[in-house]
Amino acid sequence: MTTGEFSANNTSAKQINVEASRLLGNASVTSYETATQAGGVSAFEIYNRKVITITNADLASQIQYDNEEYFGRSEAQKHILQGIVGKSILTQDGATWKSLKGSCNNSLSRNNIEKYHQGTQIGLDRALKIQETQEEDHSLILKRYDFESIFVQTTTKVFLNADLTAAESAKLHNAYVELAELSSNYIKYPVLMLIPGWVPHPTNIRMRLKSNTIDRVLEPLIKKAISKDTKTVSLLRDMDEEVIREKRCPLKGKEHFSLLKSLYIAGIKTSAVTLEWIMMYLSEYPEYWFQLSTECRELYGTDYPDVEDQADPECLGNIINETMRLSPTAPLLTRKVIKDCTVAGVKMKKMDIIFISVYGIHRSPEYWENPEDFIPNRFSKPHNPKAYLPFQLGPHTCPGQHLARRMIATVLIRLAQFYDLEPIQGKSFEYEGTVVSVPKHMQNFRFVRRK
Repeated sequence: MTTGEFSANNTSAKQINVEASRLLGNASVTSYETATQAGGVSAFEIYNRKVITITNADLASQIQYDNEEYFGRSEAQKHILQGIVGKSILTQDGATWKSLKGSCNNSLSRNNIEKYHQGTQIGLDRALKIQETQEEDHSLILKRYDFESIFVQTTTKVFLNADLTAAESAKLHNAYVELAELSSNYIKYPVLMLIPGWVPHPTNIRMRLKSNTIDRVLEPLIKKAISKDTKTVSLLRDMDEEVIREKRCPLKGKEHFSLLKSLYIAGIKTSAVTLEWIMMYLSEYPEYWFQLSTECRELYGTDYPDVEDQADPECLGNIINETMRLSPTAPLLTRKVIKDCTVAGVKMKKMDIIFISVYGIHRSPEYWENPEDFIPNRFSKPHNPKAYLPFQLGPHTCPGQHLARRMIATVLIRLAQFYDLEPIQGKSFEYEGTVVSVPKHMQNFRFVRRK
């Protein structure tokens, strides 16, 4: 393969016809369907731009591992995320991205995250206690909003070593929910992406107001977390000290808010949705909840596992992995061509678009046996690493993946130790959303406390 050429096993893109309205209506589903129809790679034109959709894992891997010489973030993705979190790690490319991600790598490493294991537990117990007191029989009825509330509490404890009051938690959470809903307008009405953030358009104004609400809650907590006058141990302080120690530019002013908001959006929302998907599958296949509960009680009894002895049940990791395979929270990766190149035989120019269907790769029979079935034990055996990308691959791999997995695992262990999950049969596993996929039909999950 020569410089500027990206191909896999001599695979050529198949030219097809696609209506613009179909792609704009649901880019995730359209990318999956067109690439699958074309045998792995499709090509077409929309508004004089070439578009390639991919479900070929080898080609997708090459594009993700490009070191931002030929491909960068799409303008649409950056516009949506910048409206939610401001200029931050989620919206940057090139040297700025590498610097910001580099300043997080050690702090968000698996070893460093383990330092905050107890903080995760405290935040979780606080959140579950609030939920449990709402039911007379001390059972839990959890839905999407409640999963998000759990991660608001746990993430705040880990990042800032702070306990939110009920009012602070609700205000922060509601603001994030409304920001996410407002951002969906950019998907429904793509013309909004042409309007700069400073223009007084109703959507932009409302997003700024909600962002300011978040800042007012977080500002005193952030100042305390990184103050030189306090010895508070927190993940945000680790990051702040790391950029200074590594002689990178220290985070200043709004950058602290933007970084934290980035990790909130990428962490709280996606972790909550992943947990919701996990409960969807476990309530449909209760035998796996029974297996998880049995193993957790045998290993830990009623105690939290010690961080030094954290040998999670194998079935726990398998359940999380299989859920993220079938229902990845980020079902579509978008890349903008920033330098002329050739992809699967198609000459691409600057500003052309590439869609990588994570959903399609995760459900391809070429890489997975019985790909439509929920079989957690498949992850007990080796699999093609290029065909599993819930956190992306290459330079843009999610820096918060270890934190997300740790918090999700901690929640599942605690629930499995004390509660039975009531089965819900015959539910729909349809999803909606392009930036983050959520179950189309929301469920209430009932957890009955064991006697």
